[in-house]
Amino acid sequence: NTSTISLSELENGLVFDESAQRNDTPDKWVKMLARPKDICLFGSESTSIYYNAANPGFVFIPNPSVSIPYGTAAPESPALLGGWPIWLANDLTVRYAPGYSATRVSNHAMEQQIASYASVLDAEGSTTYSAEGHQFYVLSFPSAGVTWVYDLTSGLWHKRGTWDGLEYGV
Repeated sequence: NTSTISLSELENGLVFDESAQRNDTPDKWVKMLARPKDICLFGSESTSIYYNAANPGFVFIPNPSVSIPYGTAAPESPALLGGWPIWLANDLTVRYAPGYSATRVSNHAMEQQIASYASVLDAEGSTTYSAEGHQFYVLSFPSAGVTWVYDLTSGLWHKRGTWDGLEYGV
């Protein structure tokens, strides 16, 4: 609720000495993803990138070279795919940001489906994985009972089927 991030003491997650508060845009942060040298902070209207500037005190500062005008429609949708953020954006598109250029990777048909769901706030995208040379992002909509999967390698989407879970036999 405060859009504040804090750093704990080294090897002590109970003591927090330094903190920073968002001042680059007015929307509150709702999700954080950590990358090796920076932090992606998602708001409802925009996304900030903070990098390790090795400053005394609070080491992370906003990257002035990056401006991502898309926030997230669902706080649990952002994930790292191939080391870069991917998420359900506030305009109900799916965005992928290699090099922090937020590229639309969803298509119109999928976006129409997403817009038809009663709610997208519960969308979950925390699952990414690699299989047979392909990298995948799994975006589930629990209240709609639908799961979409993006294949970064081919640039294609597919809808996941369901299994009824019935056991046959003894």
